[in-house]
Amino acid sequence: MTDDTLSWGKRLLLPNRRGCETENIEWKNWVWTFTTSNYPDGKLAEIFIDTPTEGDLTRPKRGSDLALLVQDGAVVASIALQYGAPIQVLAGAVQLGARGEPLTIFSAVLQSIARRNQG
Repeated sequence: MTDDTLSWGKRLLLPNRRGCETENIEWKNWVWTFTTSNYPDGKLAEIFIDTPTEGDLTRPKRGSDLALLVQDGAVVASIALQYGAPIQVLAGAVQLGARGEPLTIFSAVLQSIARRNQG
């Protein structure tokens, strides 16, 4: 296939320059940082998740398996967003506990972004 058109949509590419918003989130006693960027119309376009720089010595380090998995998840979520998947759908599809609490840092970030983007 030579173009990016799939049966469920076309990928909306991002401008080279775009605004972003960075936030911290605490998960498992570590402070993680995530950054989102939007299209010019304000629609969520991509997610980046960085490894914790604060917390105890057991925190995941850059390049660790956990850090790489989380970053890969953010890339996949970003591509899904660029194809038109709503953040609420992505946030509802990840691992949640019996009371709806996030079980992974990735699900915690998606839940946080989905709450912020409600409405």
